[in-house]
Amino acid sequence: MDARFLYPLESCKIIHLLRHGQALHNVEAEKDRNALLSPHLFDAPLTDHGHQQVENLRERVVSSGLLKRVELVVTSPLFRTMQTAVGVFGNEYKQSSMTSSPPILALEVARDRNGVRPPDMRRNIESEEDNLWRPDVRESEEEILARGLEFMKWLWKRPEKEVAVVSHGIVLQHMLYVFANDCDLSIRHELCKRFANCEIRTVVIVDKGLRTSLPTYMDLCGTQMLRLSSPHFKTLHLVRHAQGVHNIALEEKGEKPESEKLFDAHLSPKGLQQVSERRNQILESGLLNTVELVITSPLCRAMETSIGIFRGQEYVNISEDFAKANNFPPIVALEICRERMGLYPCDRRASISTRRTFFPEIDFTMVIESDEDALWQDKEREKLEDVATRGLHFVKWLWERPEKEIAIVSHGIFLQQTLCALHGKVGIPLEDSLLTRFANCELRSIRIEKSDMEADTLMTCNCRNYVTPPSTSFHSHA
Repeated sequence: MDARFLYPLESCKIIHLLRHGQALHNVEAEKDRNALLSPHLFDAPLTDHGHQQVENLRERVVSSGLLKRVELVVTSPLFRTMQTAVGVFGNEYKQSSMTSSPPILALEVARDRNGVRPPDMRRNIESEEDNLWRPDVRESEEEILARGLEFMKWLWKRPEKEVAVVSHGIVLQHMLYVFANDCDLSIRHELCKRFANCEIRTVVIVDKGLRTSLPTYMDLCGTQMLRLSSPHFKTLHLVRHAQGVHNIALEEKGEKPESEKLFDAHLSPKGLQQVSERRNQILESGLLNTVELVITSPLCRAMETSIGIFRGQEYVNISEDFAKANNFPPIVALEICRERMGLYPCDRRASISTRRTFFPEIDFTMVIESDEDALWQDKEREKLEDVATRGLHFVKWLWERPEKEIAIVSHGIFLQQTLCALHGKVGIPLEDSLLTRFANCELRSIRIEKSDMEADTLMTCNCRNYVTPPSTSFHSHA
């Protein structure tokens, strides 16, 4: 599998595949396989051990933040899977700790292999009998594969971006067999091995049309429809600052970029409106609940954008205790992601001591170079090649951080050069739309994988020491 590929977030879905907890028929079958033909095991329920497995997984799902991210749970209508789905993702356990849970939808297409064995026959649903289970015919593996393919096609058309599927070992295994055909053999073996009871496995599916001339997912067929990606990834949300007064002066009024009037330019009224609109979009999408860390350039326009989007005007100048209580992600300023440096005053920052007064919500402890801007040179403009190298070094640093979902608020040239370097120097194929200039307050989301970070160019890249973050530690709300 070619895992070294950055896909735009809107072209991906995260699927969490979960096998039910231990059920009564699992225990009996270990003693005697013929027990699976016993009518006493009809629609087998979970055992006490199975319930304990569910409760243990529930704790992991809550503590990891997964419960907040999953938008939909799809379950088989067999009793053991519904017990597992409700136990892990619903309100059955520890109700007092729950604020919300995703909807749980039962679908026949996600059920176990049909026929012959009573444990795989479901109970009546509102007097509707199980017409799919046949006492004398066991569903073939080809039929399971076809059913799995139809199910994944249905999932792809759903609007949700993160979905949990609670099903059965053989069904989940065959789903993965279909869509892992173009993976490396060792990865395919690891992905497609038999599921243990209550095991959860996460994959990313992407429109493989991004890599071909075919325009849409639905033009693809067979095993080429979806591509599996490694679960070892981070999500980066890249945001260019909103419109600054220097953008108006340079692009609309013909002001020279050397003008001191544009020193550390702040946002324009239109820029503030762009921030408000972007914040509303992020609130509606639920992104604010999943971002664990915000990294911002220490230039005024980027910090105003960071605060406006990830705090909101109603929460400006709030205390750290208030931010912590309301689960706001920490906002940290870093020199390494600032705009191309030198020559132009709009890209020179004010002193940190001054900015701390205006932006108490931002952690400046990692801006350790100096209080004044010692990086900006009035006689020399930073080379684009140096900007690109700085961007690669920044991505390496982000990968080493513990957070899985990070927002970066930076500048057009820096963000574009970073993506172009990942594409051109590291060799990660990127679609053309990701390599274009960012509009003001535009957000693009990408995923980086472990294999991306192991590329020789990234392993050996170094940038000027004065913009290197000192470590991955800082004082945060986390």
